[in-house]
Amino acid sequence: RHKTPIDKQAVIKNTHEPIISEEDFKLVQELMKVRTHKNHHQALHLFTNTIYCSDCGKGMHFKKNRKGYLYLLPAILILGIFVFYPIINTIIFSFDETKAKGFVFGFGSYKYLFQDKRFIQSLFNTVIYAAIVPALSVIISLLIANALANIKNEKVRGMFQSIYFLPYVTSLVAIGIVWSWLFNSEYGIINFILGKVGISPINWLNDPKYAMIALIIFAVWKSLAFNTLILTTGIASINPQYYQAAKIDQATS
Repeated sequence: RHKTPIDKQAVIKNTHEPIISEEDFKLVQELMKVRTHKNHHQALHLFTNTIYCSDCGKGMHFKKNRKGYLYLLPAILILGIFVFYPIINTIIFSFDETKAKGFVFGFGSYKYLFQDKRFIQSLFNTVIYAAIVPALSVIISLLIANALANIKNEKVRGMFQSIYFLPYVTSLVAIGIVWSWLFNSEYGIINFILGKVGISPINWLNDPKYAMIALIIFAVWKSLAFNTLILTTGIASINPQYYQAAKIDQATS
């Protein structure tokens, strides 16, 4: 709601150094622009292409955003037809008590479902999987991304980034076959390594005690590629001035 532009010289004069950079100062000036519409001060919102009245709060919008909604329309239609509609239909039919024509609302299906021990076990396994895999994947990916970001040689860093990204672009079928060999109880390389340290072979894929562990190992390994790429990019985009400021402040972590 400021009506006067910021005096940069006054800001610099009252401090030993500019409190903001040149780019930040220009951005502030753009954000503080004021336009007039129907005798009201209208503030231009640069991010939503919406003009808001500083007096009444009403906005003039959607003039430029309509094109964006048109771009989103094909994706919204596809998601609505092939994702949201089947999900809503499945939820509705789950309350149907009869297999014949017609619809009888009831909770009988859910009552039977929660009395089934196999469903309870499946639900428990799903909760364990959903709780462990994302957490482990993010933690390990963050450690790898931090290690890659600290490699000074760009060629070496690029080589390791390519190696870690390979699982993401490899066919899931091929990866499944390779891991089925690795987890094989008779000739798998994992059991071979365990045997060298005195551990008896483990039936990874057929023993219920170890099947979940094998699945978690595979899922974490498969998700490392994409997570590492995202985190490496994020770490690389951090302004080096923050690291310099941390060294000046003698930050330890």
